Amino acid sequence: MMKYPILLLLLAFFSITGLRAQDTKTPNSARPSNENRNPDFDVKAKNYSDEFGSGNYRKELAKLRKENEKRVAKAMKEKKKDLRRSSRPQFSDASYFGHKRPPKKRKPGKKKFCKECGIVH
Repeated sequence: MMKYPILLLLLAFFSITGLRAQDTKTPNSARPSNENRNPDFDVKAKNYSDEFGSGNYRKELAKLRKENEKRVAKAMKEKKKDLRRSSRPQFSDASYFGHKRPPKKRKPGKKKFCKECGIVH
């Protein structure tokens, strides 16, 4: 008695999974043939010798290296220039307060507010 419902359930399960497996397979008529393929997308058909073998790649690489060397040299030159500027007294001496020349030292009653540095001197 008990084995008939179990067999019925197993039969129903296998029939459903079998139908799903048949639905996922594509028929032979739906598969693309080699005649319908586009040769532009075929890896074997593309010739890479134009790009790498003829020297264009090396020329481009050498050009990029020269440009990089120029940029690095320019950056080093700017850095040296900034170091020279920063050693000037207006940047290294605290009495300049960021001014080009040191501000005048006025008497306490005649001091003015400086717009440049925001200090009264």
